[in-house]
Amino acid sequence: MAKLIVIGIILGFFGVVLLVVQHNYRREMRDRATRVPTLDDQLDVLTRAGLPMAAGLSREDLLAWGPEQSYRHDPWRLLLLTLACRADDGRPLSPRAALVDMTGPVPTEELARITGHRPEPTDLETALANCAHALPDGSGLYRLDNGTDVALFVLPPAGAERIEARVPGLLTRL
Repeated sequence: MAKLIVIGIILGFFGVVLLVVQHNYRREMRDRATRVPTLDDQLDVLTRAGLPMAAGLSREDLLAWGPEQSYRHDPWRLLLLTLACRADDGRPLSPRAALVDMTGPVPTEELARITGHRPEPTDLETALANCAHALPDGSGLYRLDNGTDVALFVLPPAGAERIEARVPGLLTRL
């Protein structure tokens, strides 16, 4: 009988420990979901999604566009738009992103740089569709509208899903 009591006490103790661990895990996941991601968090997620910064560039090059707090004020959108721009020395911040002026001529060089396909300089929407169709390996061409500019991104399917999970509806596949 004493053995049963000891076993019951041990099982009860493990049950309480399990409940405490489960409660702490749920609280951590809830806190993580509601906190604003830091610039480093955003960079990490976007790099794992297939949008790395260009070789030789660092987060300091991003901070030339604005203070770190601005990336927390408008997370994801601002960093994606910044990655589509060029550094002060003219290099693209990301080899898989470009910022395109919708009112200007078709930027065949930029489209060729990120997609590997040089479209005919017809109208921009046709050129974008042709580039999207020519992408290999199931990759997709995604857009983020910003007034008269559009940021374009070449992403693998898993990368697009990763971004969609963080910020639903932010990017549109072409």
